[in-house]
Amino acid sequence: AILGGLLLGLAFPPFPFPFLALVGFIVPIILAKHHKFKHLYLLFLIFNLLTTYWLMLTALSAPNISEAILSLTAGVVAIVVNSLLMTLPLWFYKKTLKKFPENTSYLLLVAYWIIFEYIHLHWELAWPWLTLGHSFAYIPFYVQYVKFTGILGVSLFILVVNLLIYKYLQTDDQKLLKTLGILLLIPLVFIPDFNPEKPSGYLNVRIIQPNIDPYQKFEKLTIEEQVLRIANLIEKPGIDTIDVALLPETAIPSAYEKEQLLYAGTLEPLIKLLDKHKRLNIVGGFTEFLIFKDKETAPTTAREFNGGWYEVANSAFSITNKKKIYSYQKSKLVPMVERVPYLEYLTFLKSWNIDLGGGLGNLYKTDTPENMIVNDSIKIATVICYESVFGDYVRRFVKKGASLLAIITNDGWWKKSSGHIQHFRFATFRAIETNRFIVRSANTGISAIFDNKGNVLQKTNYDEMTYLDGKVPLLNNTTIYVLFGDYLGIFSIIFVILLFAIRIWKHKKF
Repeated sequence: AILGGLLLGLAFPPFPFPFLALVGFIVPIILAKHHKFKHLYLLFLIFNLLTTYWLMLTALSAPNISEAILSLTAGVVAIVVNSLLMTLPLWFYKKTLKKFPENTSYLLLVAYWIIFEYIHLHWELAWPWLTLGHSFAYIPFYVQYVKFTGILGVSLFILVVNLLIYKYLQTDDQKLLKTLGILLLIPLVFIPDFNPEKPSGYLNVRIIQPNIDPYQKFEKLTIEEQVLRIANLIEKPGIDTIDVALLPETAIPSAYEKEQLLYAGTLEPLIKLLDKHKRLNIVGGFTEFLIFKDKETAPTTAREFNGGWYEVANSAFSITNKKKIYSYQKSKLVPMVERVPYLEYLTFLKSWNIDLGGGLGNLYKTDTPENMIVNDSIKIATVICYESVFGDYVRRFVKKGASLLAIITNDGWWKKSSGHIQHFRFATFRAIETNRFIVRSANTGISAIFDNKGNVLQKTNYDEMTYLDGKVPLLNNTTIYVLFGDYLGIFSIIFVILLFAIRIWKHKKF
């Protein structure tokens, strides 16, 4: 169990050993088949601790002991519960061994795990951080096929390789060895780009990294000082050639209605830049107030104030060079940190305001991605922080016409730990899946530019106040994954249902 947990954990960033994942899942198979599940749970607990220990680090910067305890408890619960959830596909596999032939059970094991990862991407308790495919984030050249399959395709590849090696160790069958060799070579077929797309245009983007400590963002610096810091970074030499200044998540440190952004006195330094530099557009993050006139038009999670109803959202905005304003409210909210899951059905919890790493309580969420507009017609997908881990959601921006992905985030909540490195590296898959360049602005973290093959072209260092300039191509070709999303999860569900239906039909009972 300890060996298996270490193998899987060391396969994930920041450790540079992705190919350990190709043997790391052999141990869970053995444990599920021959041992008690407490050993299997220990394996996944070690895996989760080694990769996501940083979930508990918010306790170190809590303002008081009660919040420190709450933060630590939340991190511990996340690790403990996710480790338990990971045992479920193996538990189903163990039960399946009694009902189906061994080889069929192996196929069902693969399907069970893919279904587990699919559900973890799509329900409100979503935590897809440890999707097996993420282990290959350091080697984008080897996962170019995700433009057809998405991240679940990499997980499928890892599972099949593990099973082939496991069967070979059992049987010494040379045919299995040859099959394994061919399978390991298949990803290389997708590396060459035989028909490269010509960009429809380019944007000169200045990526801003203001490096404001998120724990002191609303205490140490005034709103005016933070906005001025951002404005000064935007107006560095070369500003007259810049089309878009990209700011990080919650770059505007006070809450506004969208229409107020042009007129708020605290934002005057940014508005002056738009007046002075006529080609400039500004895109970034802010906390948005959404006002509803009555209870009937307000979401069930809205809060009452002075006879009206309001929601607070973690939002993105764009202010164009013609002073048009657009906004988009974050959809994929961090469970318990930004929103209590299924709050529509648990309305008695809506007064909770939990701060476990940047959340502002129970935030408003949308189910519809909206692209930001610059230069009147160019659409940019502004993906806010945690959303960048959800390939099936990000692709919906591209289906709606986005020719560039912009990730805005604030990765300083967990200090200089593995968390910000993992989050940065996972963007590799979004670039390949969607065939789009990525510009990434992190307040405290790693800002970067990725090409559409998932390669890092430029990047900053953690914990520095700086900016990046890049001439970024706009692409419009649509990948298979953009068209069909996480279809491997759907196929796995159908496969399991069909196999069980056939067995029931043959035996008349289960």
